[in-house]
Amino acid sequence: MSYKIKKLAVIIVSAVVIFTVSNLANADDRYVGYYYPQVESEETYQAPLPVFSGVTRLSRVGFVTGLDQQQKKRPYHQFIICLQKVEMRKN
Repeated sequence: MSYKIKKLAVIIVSAVVIFTVSNLANADDRYVGYYYPQVESEETYQAPLPVFSGVTRLSRVGFVTGLDQQQKKRPYHQFIICLQKVEMRKN
């Protein structure tokens, strides 16, 4: 290939990559102003309950699993569904 064709190919690929990345970055804001207003503030939820010491990942998983098993033993449909917050561990 000639130098000009290679240079043109690099420019086209770069433009496509930049266009794609910019669209991905704006994908979250696609519905702002149409379905919901622009976010103007941000806050972090502070739970009113204290954090218990000595609670491990294993005890939390056991609690949720035990509660789920109890609900499944009932003869009627469960009304409450428990979901556990999962944190990605670095192993």
